[in-house]
Amino acid sequence: MNGYQRLWVVCSAVVALVLANSCVESFPTEAKARVNFEGATQFRIGWVIKNENSILEKLTPGKFYDEQFAISQKIVDDERIRLDKLTNSALDDLPARQAKEIFKWIGIWFGITIGGYAIGWAINWVRIGFRPKEDNPS
Repeated sequence: MNGYQRLWVVCSAVVALVLANSCVESFPTEAKARVNFEGATQFRIGWVIKNENSILEKLTPGKFYDEQFAISQKIVDDERIRLDKLTNSALDDLPARQAKEIFKWIGIWFGITIGGYAIGWAINWVRIGFRPKEDNPS
């Protein structure tokens, strides 16, 4: 191995470590999926409750008030069921998303290291082109 190839091996190892850290941070897990959907659930339910409370504030207690309250509870329950289904479907395809994430980072590493090797090869080619020609007496 020449010096450029050794440098390329060291740089590709360093890049692999940096990209491995990025992969770990962005790697989809069950816990992250649940946190994301839990946040979405709380946001949507909070939005429904806020709107329903603004409607209920304008109403006087009575039959219509009770009906509106029952409707808002049904909306909240339906939203929870819908988001639970979304969470379960996201968890079902989790292994595929994890594999896709791993292959994405391997592809990025491969592209960077091959690009680095090509740049080193081109620099060496240019450097050799500027060397003075040796005189051959024969």
